[in-house]
Amino acid sequence: MNLPVMLFTPIPPMETGLATYAVRVLEGTSHMVDWTVAYPEGGDPGSLPDGIRSVPISSLGEAGEIPRIRIFNIGNSLDCFPVLSALYRYGGTGILHETVLHHVLREGYEKAGMPAEYLRELQFCYGPSAEDIKSLFDRPGRTELEYDALLKTYPLIGRTLHNSTSVAVLNQFSLRRVSSAFAADRSMVIGHPLSALPELAAGSKPFGYTVLMAGGCHPGRNLEVVIKAVSKLREKVPDAGLLLLGGGYPAELPEWVTARGKLDEKDYQEWIRVADAAVDFRYPTCGETSGSLLEILRAGVPCICSDSGAYAYIPSEAVLRIPASAGSDGLAASLSYLHKVPETGRSISASGTSYANDVGSRERMLSDWGRLIEMADSSSRTDLQRSSDTSRMTLSAAWHPVPEGFERDLATQAVSWRFSGKALIEGSEGSSGAILTAWGRGTVNGKTLPAAPECIEISGSTLSFEGEGWVASVEWCSESRE
Repeated sequence: MNLPVMLFTPIPPMETGLATYAVRVLEGTSHMVDWTVAYPEGGDPGSLPDGIRSVPISSLGEAGEIPRIRIFNIGNSLDCFPVLSALYRYGGTGILHETVLHHVLREGYEKAGMPAEYLRELQFCYGPSAEDIKSLFDRPGRTELEYDALLKTYPLIGRTLHNSTSVAVLNQFSLRRVSSAFAADRSMVIGHPLSALPELAAGSKPFGYTVLMAGGCHPGRNLEVVIKAVSKLREKVPDAGLLLLGGGYPAELPEWVTARGKLDEKDYQEWIRVADAAVDFRYPTCGETSGSLLEILRAGVPCICSDSGAYAYIPSEAVLRIPASAGSDGLAASLSYLHKVPETGRSISASGTSYANDVGSRERMLSDWGRLIEMADSSSRTDLQRSSDTSRMTLSAAWHPVPEGFERDLATQAVSWRFSGKALIEGSEGSSGAILTAWGRGTVNGKTLPAAPECIEISGSTLSFEGEGWVASVEWCSESRE
């Protein structure tokens, strides 16, 4: 293949898991792709495989100076904000590790001193409700769990999809969320590659029956629920305890809970393998695929997980899945069951290892990324052809301010601008016509409006309306600049 491709992504030592993911992909595919990596401030190009070109995102110029095929590695970490900003500027194929991006956009715009752009994101996705939604997030006194749930209620992913020519996700749950925004051949699922294991030594168990929770701590991990569940388990299994691997866990923990922090790869893998059982009880979901869960399954540790998001699509024989609503009581009962019936754990262990080895294999990565590059190549050619035909600026009645002479109408199926009498919409600079969705009882530039919503083409740099009607969108067009 050896096509020139630019990958926009966080890279080590940035703490997001997307940085590690990127290095794994680059290591495995450099023989078939001519990579250039565009990375945010804080990344170290010395962490990349030998021979990979790299450039800071901040030093990039116009889109014509970079490869036509552009892939953007996107998650909900603040480290991904420069990547998202670059997607908005250049366009390309998005790899969405999560389908909730509200946190990175809200925090990113706040840090950059760009509150108007945050409101613009809300307007794009939620139209006239944007101000009310913003006030929900601005309200003080909310707990971390309440704030996390609110973020997932309003995922704020619309502009990311709009600026992507095609999209890849890491699980079927996420595909169901985003595929309707694309043609059938413009979205796909890819695997989550795992690194080759280093040589491992046998570790000692911190507790007689060790329950593991691996990966960084955040509200969606429901640590308090897990601690309560293990506390209940200890009433029947007194030597049980909880082992936490990853960053962000609190300093104050019960004596039967030990947190090892963020570890290097060898120590991380060794600690995983001392566990008797594991839990990953995430909800509500961001649509994420958990790399730490795949590592647990690869290690052969039987795992109990919630039935939310991507976890609902893991084969039933590979995990012990319970409803998120079961809470600490249900989780404790499941842990007790695995302790009492070890043969069930052995069966789950074997199936889980098989599943993780398939999803994380080098063969799966090469196959998936081969198809991904082909999709990105095809969609970029289509987008290039479209952009060479006309220069466009689109107005949306749900997103943009209401032009003088109109009022916003929320009663129509698509949010619209309503006019009665005479009204004008001035075109963008250089415009020579427009494609608009409009209807009513009247005319636009002397052309009779259709009775029902319809796309119509109008010449001229100004749209002059008379009568009564509605406008849902306007796409201004100009002659090709070539």
